[in-house]
Amino acid sequence: MRRLRSKLPDSFSDPLVESFCERLKHARLWAKLMTHWDAFRHDEAAKMVPDTGEAWLRTALAETGHLEPLRALAGGGKDAPGWDICADLWLNALRRGEQGRYDDAVARLYRLVEAAAQVYLWEKWHLKSGRITLGDLPDEMRQEFIPGRVSRDRDGEYAKLALNDTVRFLRCRNPDDRFAAAYEEGSAADRFQGPGWLTERNLSILAHGFKPVSERVWKTAKTWSEEKIKPFFPAQANRLKQLPRAIPPLPEPS
Repeated sequence: MRRLRSKLPDSFSDPLVESFCERLKHARLWAKLMTHWDAFRHDEAAKMVPDTGEAWLRTALAETGHLEPLRALAGGGKDAPGWDICADLWLNALRRGEQGRYDDAVARLYRLVEAAAQVYLWEKWHLKSGRITLGDLPDEMRQEFIPGRVSRDRDGEYAKLALNDTVRFLRCRNPDDRFAAAYEEGSAADRFQGPGWLTERNLSILAHGFKPVSERVWKTAKTWSEEKIKPFFPAQANRLKQLPRAIPPLPEPS
């Protein structure tokens, strides 16, 4: 404060300096909270808006409709996955796409599809893709895991299903499964391979190759995700809005 005052003209009154510094403080708080949220650090962002203490952030988030979604994101996913994180992944991907960061954007969409499959599996069968007991595996899949794809701990043996395996698992459990039908493309021989943009994603530098993702691939992945995955979002997840693009009105100086 003293350093700032020393550089301002003498005609600037102390109240004006105080007002500017207060507004700068609140702007920095908002930027810090949004930075945490944008980086999926939901717990850190939520810690900035406790029920007591700094009131302006709570009020500002409530007015933009983001307070309760943030608290849900900070408290969710510990015991079971939920649709809130899927909605957050979708909006995060859109932000990366608008910035022209197509590798980052498509990487988030891939994680969105995987997360949606995990949430759907949990809601449909109360199972986690990262821990499927061999007894729960369909016969046609069990033999594939037994030779060398089985994890073990003190509670027994279990399989960890990647995205394609999760979709196969859903289809084996129910031939008419909605999620499997949305995911599958092509002929029966190509089933469980997923949409074509996933192949191009696998060649990207953030996956298994060295080729940057093009704007065309991003737009294709975005359209596919919007048509195939977003319909699974419940109403609550669909209500999550994009992060504000501007700092909300700052409190008037007292």
